[in-house]
Amino acid sequence: MSQIRQAQKDSLRAEHDYKTDLKAELEIRHINSKIDQLMSHQWQRLLEIQRIQMELMEENFKGSKKNNSGRKKK
Repeated sequence: MSQIRQAQKDSLRAEHDYKTDLKAELEIRHINSKIDQLMSHQWQRLLEIQRIQMELMEENFKGSKKNNSGRKKK
């Protein structure tokens, strides 16, 4: 009898461990998915910031060329 009860306890423990491991794996996959989404968003934002920086640099360069060409004529 004792061996049967122990076997049942072991079986329940193994089932509980399996469910716990499965839940943890699903949570990890969900977290990885979220991290991937965040990284993608961050890369898009970085590219947008760099685009804005390039536009500002081009405007600044054009402005400095105008100022320099005006000085040469004087």
